[in-house]
Amino acid sequence: MLKKTKTICMLLILWMISCPLFAQTPEIYSILESDGTLTYFYNSKKDEYTGSGTVFSGNEAFVQRNEDVIKCVFDPSFKDTPLISSFSRFFYYNNNMTSIEGLEHLNTEGATDMSEMFFAAPPLLTLT
Repeated sequence: MLKKTKTICMLLILWMISCPLFAQTPEIYSILESDGTLTYFYNSKKDEYTGSGTVFSGNEAFVQRNEDVIKCVFDPSFKDTPLISSFSRFFYYNNNMTSIEGLEHLNTEGATDMSEMFFAAPPLLTLT
């Protein structure tokens, strides 16, 4: 009986030690929906997305598909991002984006470079 109890205790300890290894790490990603809405997130739910939009890592949506973005949204989870030092050219040459929502969730505390952040984004009409 004592051997069985020790074995169970050891298994529980090993399980408890390994649990953090399986925890997902939050990451910056964005989802571009067919209506042109690009939403930025910072969480560990990227792999759980089952919608019809296209999922991008980091800021690659603006690099690869900036002509498709009509509206940019920063999800409340984005306020928890680690400090980003450069927002240079973040919305660079976005010829179709007309609005940005959730700017209060964009953490610019660590930004040291915001050069040309909105360069050549002429149709941008609304910042909220």
